[in-house]
Amino acid sequence: MGKSSTPQSRLTGSILLASPSMGDAIFEHSVILLVDYSAKQGALGFILNRPFGKTVGQIAGSSSPIPRELYHVDVFVGGPVMTKNLTFAALTAHDGQLFYRMQISAEEALEHAQTPGTLIRAFIGSSGWSPGQLEKELELMAWIQIPCPPDLLSYIHDETLWNTILRGLSPYHALISTAPRLSFLN
Repeated sequence: MGKSSTPQSRLTGSILLASPSMGDAIFEHSVILLVDYSAKQGALGFILNRPFGKTVGQIAGSSSPIPRELYHVDVFVGGPVMTKNLTFAALTAHDGQLFYRMQISAEEALEHAQTPGTLIRAFIGSSGWSPGQLEKELELMAWIQIPCPPDLLSYIHDETLWNTILRGLSPYHALISTAPRLSFLN
């Protein structure tokens, strides 16, 4: 996925960081890779920092058609949409840009796994917005939208990713990265 200057694609490939004031426990402190955006169709993304706590092999079972070479891949919660689906992604960084193939089959993931430096990830669910919904949420400052950090794949993709990225943006963002999680206050 390369950079483009068209309005429709400015959001595609960017990162959405949940605002500290977001009251939705599903998205609280989440880091989302926005993989598709269209003003007419809406948006699609995947939460990068929500480990499910299991590997593909633990979920797939012995009768699964998924190749055993992928059984070690960690599974992440991609979002609250289509949570019964397990999909794969291939992520790689090159020349300061993140390239990704999302919602690929297990066979495609296995092919991409042969490329050095490629991170294979499995997701349960995804994050989706209907037309106009993401724009409204951005206006309300529910999300902090940033270009994808070129070194994103070098970070640990767990609950600390949100803090790590925010601290690197500016002194202001470093300060808000210390905000308590709202779900702990309830």
